[in-house]
Amino acid sequence: MSDQLPENFQKLQVSDGVPKQRAKPSRRRSEAPKKPRCVPMKLKRPTQNRHMLQFYGIAVSKEWILNFDRQQMAKEYPEDADDDIIAAYTAQLLHWLTKIETLAYEPVHNPGDAPPDCLIDGNVLIISVCRNDPEGYSERPPQRNMDRLEEIIGRGPARWWVDAEEF
Repeated sequence: MSDQLPENFQKLQVSDGVPKQRAKPSRRRSEAPKKPRCVPMKLKRPTQNRHMLQFYGIAVSKEWILNFDRQQMAKEYPEDADDDIIAAYTAQLLHWLTKIETLAYEPVHNPGDAPPDCLIDGNVLIISVCRNDPEGYSERPPQRNMDRLEEIIGRGPARWWVDAEEF
């Protein structure tokens, strides 16, 4: 019996009653699930006036901004909100609907062919998505997000506009 005792100790396992979970073997790089990449849209930087700050975007009218907000507005939103609050809410809605993080309203120079309803004090109001400087250009959105923005606004295509402060 004394010879069997060491053998019994070798087979002895202490357990707290919880089944052990073994770690799964790590996947190789080729077996890892592939995440969809957000590839920025293919967009050439402007060749004309490239030394000036330019924005890539779509001309919008102030009326469109206010109407879009009122169509999409939550019932709890105050009806007597001023135009600045409504414009900010519209930008938030567009960001949420398009997933474009760099949306901004910009007053830009009127090259002469801008839609008349988009003119404010001689400048054109646009919703921009990127700039032509290195930092702004690297933040351009994926093409599908840009297509969604054009679909929502109902005007397009987007184009390069020179900053109003350059003139």
